[in-house]
Amino acid sequence: MDLELKTQVVAAEVYTDRARVTRAGEADVVAGRYAVRVSGLPMSVQTDTLRAAGSGAAVARLLGVRAEIEEYAETPSERVAALTLDLEAAKDAVGLCAARLAVFERDVQHLDALAAQAETFARGLALRERSVEQQAAIFDFLQTRRLDLSARIGEARREQREAERWVDHAQRLLSQASTGGRRQRRVAVIELEVAEPGRLGLAVSYVIGDIGWEPRYDLRILGAALELRYLASVHQSTGEDWKDVALTLSTAQPALSLRVPELDPWPIQPLQPPVVFQAAKGAASRARVADVAMMAQALPAPAPMTAEVAVVEDAGVAVNFKLPSRVDVPGGGTPRIVTIAELPLEPRWDYATAPRRTPAAFRRARVVNATAYTWLAGPVSLFEGDTYLGPTAFDLVARGQEAELYLGVDDRIRVEAEPTQRDVEKTLLGDKRRLKFGIRYTIENLRDIPVAIQVRDHIPNPAHELISVKIDSADPRPARQDDLGLLTWELELPAGAKRVVQLAFTVEHPRGMSITGLPA
Repeated sequence: MDLELKTQVVAAEVYTDRARVTRAGEADVVAGRYAVRVSGLPMSVQTDTLRAAGSGAAVARLLGVRAEIEEYAETPSERVAALTLDLEAAKDAVGLCAARLAVFERDVQHLDALAAQAETFARGLALRERSVEQQAAIFDFLQTRRLDLSARIGEARREQREAERWVDHAQRLLSQASTGGRRQRRVAVIELEVAEPGRLGLAVSYVIGDIGWEPRYDLRILGAALELRYLASVHQSTGEDWKDVALTLSTAQPALSLRVPELDPWPIQPLQPPVVFQAAKGAASRARVADVAMMAQALPAPAPMTAEVAVVEDAGVAVNFKLPSRVDVPGGGTPRIVTIAELPLEPRWDYATAPRRTPAAFRRARVVNATAYTWLAGPVSLFEGDTYLGPTAFDLVARGQEAELYLGVDDRIRVEAEPTQRDVEKTLLGDKRRLKFGIRYTIENLRDIPVAIQVRDHIPNPAHELISVKIDSADPRPARQDDLGLLTWELELPAGAKRVVQLAFTVEHPRGMSITGLPA
């Protein structure tokens, strides 16, 4: 007997680039042999992963499961009209995002042009045309506005990417619907033998692409504490909306081979002269530039709320996050943000600065991952209370590992860099030329509490045996110096205190040698 079983997606174990999906349905059966057909499966189903199972009041024996392809007719007119409207709306959304980006980027250009007038501002201060408070207000405005525009640009780019995925999906569906006539779909056929009648529940599972998830984080500064909200962005483009699905997120990578790769022979040979081929006329190369700064969606929280957390299952080589509540995931590729966990952190606070490059003090929090979760690499949205500060990113942090989190610039720690020496010695010793350099860093703590700050600098690293670099003086002495010339000072600054770090070094090279890379 043939039986058409109506099913829906009830569970999905989602990996980074695919998912194992389970569909289920129920039917009343009598004694006999059945071929139960489960239609509507996407054509991209990996048929070798198709599996079936069942349970219920009926007594039955599963004989096997196979995949078939069936053709069906579709009347396209009404569907084409609806999909055309969807495509137009998607294109309008892309155009709106592009227009917003153009406005924001033009504002950034204007703001950068205004910031470039810093010399004019300083001249006005020197001529007493503007007070120190007015000058500080101008710089505070520029910094705040720049951060706000960066956040808006990041959000607009994210929305544009989502809209572009929507356009691609709508175009694909419209192209399929416009063809009309005969179309194909995948069908799972479950063969079973029923011994006693009754209600029987059947499920089929399979692996399919066009599905994945990526980690996202909200990191919130709450006074001296930190709160990490571990999020996941889940997306699927199967064309079918998932309703009320039990979702598990897995860090497993099924795409990787389960065997150690074989090593081929590694020959070496003399270098051959390169052969230059002339490009064909009219050919053009194309490069695709990917955004390196992604900003996770900021979830508005007008009132404190607790979130359900995922159950962590250690699967040996992978970790699974099983969400406690069933969720809906749209089938058009639009990401669905779900919460994995809310994690209070106990940071050790200090500051770090590299004033030769940027005269500013960056807040740093060092935290040990004492949670049950591995923090996967991903973008982070940083907040102080409810104020959005900007995007940053996590590298992978295993359980028990310490992570360093840099949480923006603190203007209450003032850092200044001032060159003190750049001389060329007139006297040559052994046909050697000596160049002397000196720099002074001043760090001032304007906060009402003591702070610890790490100061980083470096001296040139000679890449030729006839070039030498020697430190003449360092006050105070650096706590560490590595083989590449990186220097580190660890300073303690009481409230209102000021510390000075001075460094002088000499570069020596043959008189007839020209060298590059020295400070201007």
